[in-house]
Amino acid sequence: MLKKILLLILVFLPGFSTFGQELYFKSLTVNDGLTQHDVSCFLQDSFGFIWIGTQKGVCRFDGHDFLPFDSHMQEFPDLSQSDEFDLFQDKEGIVWIATRDQGLYACNRKSKKFVHFSHDELEPKSLSDDFVNFAFEDNLGNMWVSSHSHGLDLYDRSKNNF
Repeated sequence: MLKKILLLILVFLPGFSTFGQELYFKSLTVNDGLTQHDVSCFLQDSFGFIWIGTQKGVCRFDGHDFLPFDSHMQEFPDLSQSDEFDLFQDKEGIVWIATRDQGLYACNRKSKKFVHFSHDELEPKSLSDDFVNFAFEDNLGNMWVSSHSHGLDLYDRSKNNF
């Protein structure tokens, strides 16, 4: 009998703990500062910021306001004409922005600078293609970058090239 009572408590107790709680959702649109309504990717970084990639660039949301990375901001690259495909944060806290037409950007929060990686036919250690599908960091800290038509690139952090 005691086993049956314990079984009933275990089955129904979780349902009682969530009863009465309501979930609220709020839609954020271009009227709130989002760069475009078609979101292709997003990332919450280790500082709590939400990075959002759209067909008109990247913006960062701090919970209240959007910060678009566009031509109006001189300290940031103009990503307003780029179609973002992937956002990724590595173990060092760098946010990587993979684009379909401008290569790869690395946003270093400590230095507050963006580094741009692109394909250069004259430079064999450049990115193999400006159409980047995604970036990934393996367990050893190696950065891998997948391009649209040229396979994988391995980023050499010590030499800052591929």
